[in-house]
Amino acid sequence: MERIADILRGLNKAGIIRASEQQVCDLALNTWIIVTSWFSFLRCHLMDGNDQDISQEMLKGGIYQVLSLERPFFTAEYLHEIDELQQLFAPKPDWQDIK
Repeated sequence: MERIADILRGLNKAGIIRASEQQVCDLALNTWIIVTSWFSFLRCHLMDGNDQDISQEMLKGGIYQVLSLERPFFTAEYLHEIDELQQLFAPKPDWQDIK
């Protein structure tokens, strides 16, 4: 988790995001939670059984969610690029079909 915080601090220092140290720590924790829990989420809520493979689209959904979480912290100068990057990971799995 500290590596995530270090990356966020670097983005902050470069002016790509704007966040206080507390926000960096909070964002690092929340990003870590999404990343480490994503496979469990897929298995529990989006997959029909253990024999179903996790698809690239399902993995892209996790990246999309991380970018959604972090998007409010990006400075206006970088929002367009972040929006374009985020679209590379859409469409995400259909969350309306959560079981």
